[in-house]
This record gives sequence, structure tokens and C-alpha cells, in this order.
Amino acid sequence: MRNYFLGVAGTSTVSFSTSIDESSLDGMPNLKKLETDKEKPSTISDVMEHLAALVSKRETELRILENRRQEAVSQQQALCSQLHLLNERHKKLQKDLQALKEKEKEVEKCVYNLWQVPSWFVITDINVTDSMTDVKSESTE
Repeated sequence: MRNYFLGVAGTSTVSFSTSIDESSLDGMPNLKKLETDKEKPSTISDVMEHLAALVSKRETELRILENRRQEAVSQQQALCSQLHLLNERHKKLQKDLQALKEKEKEVEKCVYNLWQVPSWFVITDINVTDSMTDVKSESTE
């Protein structure tokens, strides 16, 4: 990190850094502003005008900051209400999922019970059935 000193003989110097840290993100010091700060208004009326201008500027800045704060608060409230709605929906969906899981268990139980029915109620060999119908049709003729 290098420090540079600017100034003229007989005046105060201003130093600034070339490092790339957070403090250097603010930019270079405004040398014109530093020079104008040295020039003090000479009369009381000039001082009063300067003070009134500063107060007016500060009030404008305060209004801007207050508006930004109100916007941030309203955005935060909107996000909170949206989060609340999403949490309620999440709870409802979890409840619905649990009900569907219970329904699935009931259906699986019914299917299992159907598989327990003895197999002799169901004809499994198609050839036996065809030969029996052939015998019946021959006897009726």
C-alpha cells in the first residue's frame, strides 16, 4: 500500500491510499471541497445563508432516507405476510400428504386382503374350461 501526499508548500497536505480494501471504495477525497472548506464566509449573513442551505440540504436528505425506510418496512411486511401464507400452505400440504399416505395404506390393505381369497374360486387353466364346454356342446347335440 502506497500513500501519496498532495499539497502546496505552506498548506496542509491530504493523503490518500491506493489499497483495495473497503475503505478505498469510497473514492478519492474531494480536493475542491477541502479548499472551499478553508474559505470561511466573512459576514454573519453569509454564515446564516450557508447554515440555511445546509439545513435545507439535510432536511431533504432526511426525507429521502425516511421514504427509503418506509419502502423497506413495507417490503419487509409484504415478505412477512407472504412467508406466513407459504407456511400455512406448507402445513396444509403436509396434512394432505399424511391423509394420502393413510389412504394408500388402506388401499394396500384391501389389495392384500383380495389376494388372500382362495385361488380355487378362480379358474386358472383356460384349456380345461374349453374342453368342458366342448363336452357340454357335444352332449346337447
